Amino acid sequence: MPTSTASTSNGRSDGLLRFTNCQALLPDGTLPADITTYSLHVDPAVGKIIDGQSAFFDAHAAFTHTIDLEGDYLVPGFIDVQINGGYGVDFSELDEASPAQADKKYLAGLDRFATRILETGVTSFVPTIITQKSDAYRKASSLGWHCEGPFLSPHKKGAHCSSLIRIAASGVSSLEEVYGSGPSGLDMDGAVKLLTLAPEVEGILPSIPSLTSRGVTVSIGHTASDIDTALAAKEAGARFITHLFNAMGSFNHRDPGVIGLLGDSETDLETTLPTSHSTPRKGEPARAPTRKPRPYYGLIADGFHSHPCSVRMAYSAHPAGCVLVSDAMPWMDPNKPDGVYPWRDGQEVEKQGNKVTLKGTDTLAGSVVPLSDCVTNLARYAAVPLHTAAYCASSTPALMLGIADRKGFLRPGCDADLVVLDKRTGEVKQTWVAGKLAWSRK
Repeated sequence: MPTSTASTSNGRSDGLLRFTNCQALLPDGTLPADITTYSLHVDPAVGKIIDGQSAFFDAHAAFTHTIDLEGDYLVPGFIDVQINGGYGVDFSELDEASPAQADKKYLAGLDRFATRILETGVTSFVPTIITQKSDAYRKASSLGWHCEGPFLSPHKKGAHCSSLIRIAASGVSSLEEVYGSGPSGLDMDGAVKLLTLAPEVEGILPSIPSLTSRGVTVSIGHTASDIDTALAAKEAGARFITHLFNAMGSFNHRDPGVIGLLGDSETDLETTLPTSHSTPRKGEPARAPTRKPRPYYGLIADGFHSHPCSVRMAYSAHPAGCVLVSDAMPWMDPNKPDGVYPWRDGQEVEKQGNKVTLKGTDTLAGSVVPLSDCVTNLARYAAVPLHTAAYCASSTPALMLGIADRKGFLRPGCDADLVVLDKRTGEVKQTWVAGKLAWSRK
């Protein structure tokens, strides 16, 4: 296990932390050339990563604790942008029978979930709400949501309720009727951060520019869209694909559908890793992109939602766009036995190991695989180093959400949300939130 030693300098005791002897995931996606000379500096008082030299020489601060990670990996905290619940908590479940207690009960469940999820290395998440009645989306509006539905293809609805799927006949006004407007809904700093929409649904395609202008990330998903409609959605501003391969048309060489976006020609290098950025020659002006970049895409690397060969193919086609997601459901809990469990709308699901389906069918109903397992799976499926797979669960989600200035990177100014991974197995050993140890396997 990592060891911690106390040290002082200049007689001060400011409580600053220094992580040493670690395979740290650098902002460009690489590891330090020499882990014995690398160190990451954290100020727990503000919960931020700091510049160690500036803190020591300019502010005369002292690093009172040195944490030797003994060669383990140190990566930014994982960010799960598609997670429906876990540990018995369902983000889409509201107690309509007791409205007075609904908010209190819901927030208690969210707190319980947020405490348990730390064991998987997830330090930030966007709770996902699946298709619901329109008023249900706004009952818990202050947390920041990924809303999946109800503007989906009825032919690719998956486990969503058929009777609640709808069109956007009035364009963006129809979306406001469902999600609300202003701070509690679709607004620049509103509660809704990510929307999964089927672009072929009436009224959706022309609504995308308005949504993106409000700071909402639009994702293409649960769709039967052809490639032309998918390309149009990308050009309109859609920048994510919800659980690639799942709940969308199959790849066809003449019409590859949404999956074909991974092969689109790319003129804007926004989504590439820093090490692969190309810069204009000296004196040559930067060329303005004529098309939008290929979108990011969510991958559920659980071995069920997509075959390992499909995962490797997608990653190879567009590695910089890969965002690992869990799509976890309330039944994600290592202590939960296999069996049949009740779900909403009178449905039942059957859990067998790490696979969950609607009872009596082969329809997958989310997953029960934690994001940390998706990281080790991607490393194995795509034959990439563990730290490269971890980038897809921390740095790439931050880029996709537009929060890379404060999340997802080990650089000064970012939140000190950190995960220590075992150098041999990739298991989560420690999770740090805002510079404080929040969970430890020991």
